[in-house]
Amino acid sequence: MLQDADEGNVGFISGQALLNVLTKVVKKLTSEELERFVRFLDKDKLGRINYMDFLAKVCKVSNKNHNPFKSVISRLSYFLKQNNITAVALLKRLQQASSQNSEAAPGIVGI
Repeated sequence: MLQDADEGNVGFISGQALLNVLTKVVKKLTSEELERFVRFLDKDKLGRINYMDFLAKVCKVSNKNHNPFKSVISRLSYFLKQNNITAVALLKRLQQASSQNSEAAPGIVGI
């Protein structure tokens, strides 16, 4: 799913694209909670996320029998609860940041 969101096949996706994917696969968290999570991820100068690094960090486990998706949901849930933010609020912030990045870099696809 993340590779599909990487339209330019460059290894980076926008925060909104990651949020769209997470919204489809993570059902136990609200949209605001997911938005907050995505907002705090490492991004490049254009505001894009290296999704391979993201997956490596999220799925890094020492137990081979461990379910990485369960780990993602657990970590995401903890992060959002600790930061006391809703998915809606996070989405609004992402949209604001995205519009600011689009103004700073017109013509670049995927921001």
